[in-house]
Amino acid sequence: MSDDDDVVVVGARPAPPSDDDIIVTDAAGNPIVIMRPIVPSSGRRHRGRRRPPPPPVADADVIELLSDDEDASPRVVLDPQAQARANALEENRKRERIVEAAKAKMRCPLCLDPYQEMASTTCGHVFCKECITLVVAKIHKCPLCQRKLATRDIHAIFL
Repeated sequence: MSDDDDVVVVGARPAPPSDDDIIVTDAAGNPIVIMRPIVPSSGRRHRGRRRPPPPPVADADVIELLSDDEDASPRVVLDPQAQARANALEENRKRERIVEAAKAKMRCPLCLDPYQEMASTTCGHVFCKECITLVVAKIHKCPLCQRKLATRDIHAIFL
């Protein structure tokens, strides 16, 4: 081990597998707590069935304790996989907000209200399902381009 390594071996002691916390210090001597989720037991014992092993430490959240001050809050550092999952979840939420904002701005050309249930015709025009169904049933044409349509030419759109 060279002087540049960030790993400090504090001491090794065999720990029973039921320990919930493992305390390690970094190169500066600051304690780092690695926490594993506790799997609740059902209270019943099943013969021949073993409980799955606890998740590996690599999947755990890492909390760095920067001071002994009780008022200071610890800094939470997520492992790379958890951080990637959190980023993907936030990205999906952002996309959903964008889609919802766009849907609120779009309006049916027949009733001029925001779309209720979007439906498309074979000619590609988009309307509220109820609006276009009523129009096609009466005039058998697209109200925008006058193409001949039947009710089977109307398709639901899912965003």
